[in-house]
Amino acid sequence: MCSLVILSKLYSTKSKTLLAESFGQRLLVIFTALSPFYVEQPHGKDSALYKYPTNRCKNNLERSTDPNM
Repeated sequence: MCSLVILSKLYSTKSKTLLAESFGQRLLVIFTALSPFYVEQPHGKDSALYKYPTNRCKNNLERSTDPNM
């Protein structure tokens, strides 16, 4: 009977360890997949990702909605 309890505890510990390892591996995979998407915040107000609309865009918009055309 004692050996059955020891085996049960060993199995329980082993399954918890495997569960923790698989969870850790999943986190590592997610972190590795997302790490290229981390981009440092721009230091200045002028950013290559966002620009204010230029006059050209504004003029094109006005021309396209002009009822005289």
